[in-house]
Amino acid sequence: MTASDDALTIALPAQLDLTAAPSLHRLLRESIDSSGDLKLDAETVGVVTSPCLQVLAAAALTQRARGKSLAVTAASPAFRRAIEELDLAQVLTLPAAAA
Repeated sequence: MTASDDALTIALPAQLDLTAAPSLHRLLRESIDSSGDLKLDAETVGVVTSPCLQVLAAAALTQRARGKSLAVTAASPAFRRAIEELDLAQVLTLPAAAA
């Protein structure tokens, strides 16, 4: 995690599966409680499953309700595909795809 200005950047782990969901939830809850805007770096994510996507979507909605943002600043192909396949792009906005 790195902090800059009023935003905290969180580098997501390569494995976002069922076993990662509790620690991801704890990390995001603590980050939401202690900071302003959040940025997620999902560039190295190779595996992502629905429990972690649910945690990420809930965090994004919580931030939105607080008048803060949660932005994905970098997304691996696997992360991007999961967001698009589950139609979560309205909740977890992805950066423009690299050409």
